[in-house]
Amino acid sequence: MRALLALVVAPVLIWGVPVTAQDDAERFLEPGLQTGTRFKQVPETAEQGEARGLQKRVAKCVYFRNKDVVRTLLAHSDMDRIDFDAFDQASDTLFDDLDVAECIGTVMRSSQYRMYMRIPYATLRNLLAEEVYLQDNKKALVLPTDAPRDLENRYGYEGLNPRTAALTQVGDCVAHSGVGNAHAFLESRPGSSDEEQAFEALAPIVVACLDTEEEEVALPISMIRQLTADALWARSHYGAAAAKGAD
Repeated sequence: MRALLALVVAPVLIWGVPVTAQDDAERFLEPGLQTGTRFKQVPETAEQGEARGLQKRVAKCVYFRNKDVVRTLLAHSDMDRIDFDAFDQASDTLFDDLDVAECIGTVMRSSQYRMYMRIPYATLRNLLAEEVYLQDNKKALVLPTDAPRDLENRYGYEGLNPRTAALTQVGDCVAHSGVGNAHAFLESRPGSSDEEQAFEALAPIVVACLDTEEEEVALPISMIRQLTADALWARSHYGAAAAKGAD
């Protein structure tokens, strides 16, 4: 059953419908079955692109300082929630334990911009998912022909809230239907022309996976990058049943 969900991503509102379980990957790749939804990229200023680039550099710094803790965190979390009790980590000391402030300071010293940077838990988690995925996979994943679209062996899958479940389903669909395009998107530098081109190539797959009847869908690149990172990290992390790395 389809339910129209409001996915609020400041400062824009995206309307999407989660894909249904019985549809298969080929259905999303047949041009004749598209809904006619128009794709609209949410405009981004140079400063916003630079800010996303700085966040990525912070996440990379955090990962290299705390590789084991970061991997444990990812294995006990979803796009929106970190299960702190599951790996004996206090939420109020997470940023200190991960050296986030030190990494922000290091990154800011080499930036032409001076800005206040606040990274929510969920955003940091998804940025870390991107870094771990890219460290583990220099090439796009090669999915088995019988790879499932929805990764039901994710941590806490049965307990996902409706918003997270919808985003997760879209991400899983994107990774399943366009794994090569998704990988190229994450490889591109935030705010660059390469990222814009990779985003444009991935956008039709995202729109198809939203499976919405809305006439126009506004897609903020930051959210699409986060759900793509989560989906590809999950494909890589949850083993051979989901995907195998390219040689």
